[in-house]
Amino acid sequence: MSTTANPIRRGLSQEFRPSLLSCLLVVALVPVFVSLGNWQMGKAQSRIARQQQLDARVAGPLLEVRDLSPALADVEYRTVRLRGEYASQGQFLLDNQYFGDQAGYAVITPLALAGGGLILVNRGWLPFGSDRSQLPTAPLPSRIEAVEGLAVAPPRTGFALAGASNAGAVHASIDLAATARQLGGAVAPWMVLLKPGRDDAFAMAWPKPAERVQTNIGYAWQWYGFATASVAIFAVLGRRRARASAGVPA
Repeated sequence: MSTTANPIRRGLSQEFRPSLLSCLLVVALVPVFVSLGNWQMGKAQSRIARQQQLDARVAGPLLEVRDLSPALADVEYRTVRLRGEYASQGQFLLDNQYFGDQAGYAVITPLALAGGGLILVNRGWLPFGSDRSQLPTAPLPSRIEAVEGLAVAPPRTGFALAGASNAGAVHASIDLAATARQLGGAVAPWMVLLKPGRDDAFAMAWPKPAERVQTNIGYAWQWYGFATASVAIFAVLGRRRARASAGVPA
């Protein structure tokens, strides 16, 4: 009894015959590209959510802070008013901070609350000088009645350069425990970004988590494009291989 090949399968093999290597590459790469695209889309959605939270909390009523009782969760992204005095002897420059595309320092000044305790205040940005040994001056105003700004979490500590420290006039990062020891008092687990335009503020811009959303979305579509291109190339090469095996000109 003679057998004949399935005509449908035979037709497909004549139209599409991918190599084992191309199959393995597509199976390996396409999920990776799609996963990277989803990761970038997730980052975009996270930025949008943080921006919505920030906008909603900034639009809320001004919060008077008299002591260190509020936790970070109670005040983050709230506009706060602090009453007390700047502790000039504890002021330091936070190294490698950017304003736009230019590097410089953030001026961090502790504020001694009238009700007790210290809160670090980011008074804004100053540029590097022509010589890193010449530090910029950051004088305090002669008198302030209150400090107003945005309550935020302290910046996370990143990679530290060799020889970097958190002592002296320039600090590599913000270490709240070390600052508390140096100043001899309790320090809040959050800090304040001054309102732009105040007399005691330097160059200042409040955070905008959503400003890079379009970049994340662009990267996501780029990864999705790589996945689509991989499938398309796989299909074209498989078809060409089948036609070549059948002796049909490409």
